[in-house]
Amino acid sequence: MEKKFTVNGMSCAACSARVEKCVSALNGVKNVSVNLLSSSMRVEFDENILNISDIINEVTKNGYPTEIFKRDGLNKEFDEMKNIKHRFLLSLLFFVPLMYIAMFHMFPHPHFLEKLSETMLYGVIQLLLVAPIIIINRNYYRDGFLSLLRLSPNMNSLIATGSGVTVIYGVYCVFMGDNNLYIESAGMILTLITLGKYLEAKAKFKTKNAVINLQKLSPKKALVERNGTEVLVPAEQIVKGDIIILKNGYSVPADGVVTEGDIIVDQSVITGESIPVEKKSGDSVIAATTVLDGHCKVMVEKSGDETVFSKIIEIVENAMSTKAPIAKLADKISGYFVPFVIVVALVTFAVWKLVGADLAFSVSAAVSVLVISCPCALGLATPVSVTVGMGRGASLGILVKNAESLEVAYKTNVVFFDKTGTVTEGKPYVTKIVSYIDENEFLKIISSLEKMSGHILSEAIIKKYNSDDFYEVDNFETQNGVGVKGVINGKLYIAGNKKIASNCHNYMDVDEIGTQVYLIENNDIIGYVILNDVIKSNSYNAIRNLKMQGIKCIMLTGDNERIAGDVGNKLELDETYAELMPDKKMEIIKKYQSKGYTVAMIGDGVNDAPALTVADIGLAIGKGTDVAVDCADVVLKRNDLEDVCKMFALSKATIKNVKQNLFWAFFYNVLCIPLAAGVFYNSMGLLLNPMIASGAMMFSSLFVLMNALRLNLVKLDKKLF
Repeated sequence: MEKKFTVNGMSCAACSARVEKCVSALNGVKNVSVNLLSSSMRVEFDENILNISDIINEVTKNGYPTEIFKRDGLNKEFDEMKNIKHRFLLSLLFFVPLMYIAMFHMFPHPHFLEKLSETMLYGVIQLLLVAPIIIINRNYYRDGFLSLLRLSPNMNSLIATGSGVTVIYGVYCVFMGDNNLYIESAGMILTLITLGKYLEAKAKFKTKNAVINLQKLSPKKALVERNGTEVLVPAEQIVKGDIIILKNGYSVPADGVVTEGDIIVDQSVITGESIPVEKKSGDSVIAATTVLDGHCKVMVEKSGDETVFSKIIEIVENAMSTKAPIAKLADKISGYFVPFVIVVALVTFAVWKLVGADLAFSVSAAVSVLVISCPCALGLATPVSVTVGMGRGASLGILVKNAESLEVAYKTNVVFFDKTGTVTEGKPYVTKIVSYIDENEFLKIISSLEKMSGHILSEAIIKKYNSDDFYEVDNFETQNGVGVKGVINGKLYIAGNKKIASNCHNYMDVDEIGTQVYLIENNDIIGYVILNDVIKSNSYNAIRNLKMQGIKCIMLTGDNERIAGDVGNKLELDETYAELMPDKKMEIIKKYQSKGYTVAMIGDGVNDAPALTVADIGLAIGKGTDVAVDCADVVLKRNDLEDVCKMFALSKATIKNVKQNLFWAFFYNVLCIPLAAGVFYNSMGLLLNPMIASGAMMFSSLFVLMNALRLNLVKLDKKLF
């Protein structure tokens, strides 16, 4: 049995690892996967040995309230995001005056502050300003210290320890009459970390929004034939065997088979086919596709959660909950770093007392170790680089949603492309005209007919004609499933497909790729146009650049093999897979992942949502559907595939910057902790008092920030790296 749960209270990779560990230890559990971003957990277990309540109780007992997953809309995520934003703004309200008062010498200031800094009131004011920040963000302390008590420290433990000891030392200094305070460090840590949590909450909100937008595509009501009468019923009441009525403009509410009539269906939302498809008796229709023309009856075969469309929603949800985020280095070492620093501080205090140092000196050395080891630089190392990198991308129309995307992108060695709307324009264009009369006259007649239709193919033909000079059409009539007809200058003309053209005596089968629309006059074909979805001009350069770097380029499409093969050959792709349903696209991606490839998927439609979600990194074309955009990790707003190359270049630059920051943060601690502990005091007279330690910590954070800002100067060529 497999069940999905919502796990609350997780703050970092150490938390998700703790949850996985405690559930894995339960007898009967076969597999467990915890997703930090979506706060979810999937557990496969033997229901004969273990029940759901046992799993919930075990995780809750370890400090993470858990419940069975349910689709409850976006209210929970929105409330969480709103709450964190409120905490950040309130923290900022007290943090700004705290920093000004603590560091007033660096700014223009009134003379009385210098007098104030020599009194005890100076320290008291700082304590009064930092107190509300601590109260507002008390959850860090609650979670951090409880995690320490459970011997499973996380990032909150790092935050609570660093800021907490700084405040305690500040209180000590106030009572000792020493105004060399470092209280502002605690306020800075709490305020900046809360900002990071707000950005994380926004990512969670967007993640669930993808599923909500998918659900919106399914119709809420359906027209059903019952006892010979057409009845409008809620879509969820449709059952297998029902006869549903479909008309022009209707959205299909269930999977089924046409039993009577003909329709033209736009099923690009599911299959990716750019050209509408004709459906007649015996053909299958899919839920969430749209009827463009015609009228028919359909016998329901699958409804509700059994439809292809519902399976897509399920696939997206499952992929979101099983795709583990890349563990942050800071989270990985937090379990060792915090206890190590505390032990070093205690040893420092004990050693100095044993060698005869006074209490003030011993406390000062121990606190210096804790203050200089404050996790601010370590905590900022990744997020500031990622934030600057994301900002740089946004200025170029490349919207990166999360740090994982930047971490994965530079390792990508296989890129999968959707066809329709991604490497192609996503709509039909007239690519060939064959006319047995004057070509301009032919275009004028067929455009005059199509102007009355409003069909998607009509728009392409009229665009090709490129004129406002139309004939007046009399007795215009739409013929379901075949085309349109009307009288122009006393002559009957028909514009239609092969089905009606094949009845003409001069009909010859056209063996060319594309959709044919024929113009018929008095049962004679006087010409035809061929329509295709054309390749975007920038697709050639983008794919060429990717292949030059040794990246495999593969196309996945729901379109037919002839059209897909033609596009694949023109773009010189490594492989092309055609006539794929969404789940098949996902299976192919998983196959490559199982071989050790790091996979990127680029798409724009609902049918791409499962593939975008399961890929190591999903990129959506900005003009794509809301669902594709929400499921993707990166959105290319300019609709330009060459931005994929820029994305990879940005990724490499950002990850390099992150590594530089992390190296500095660790190097800084390795170098400064011994100095703060007084290791070199007796031999070289070197000792960092808490004031210098605090300054060093602030310099470390400043270095990280300045280094991250260098990303704004990196040149991102359209060629990779």
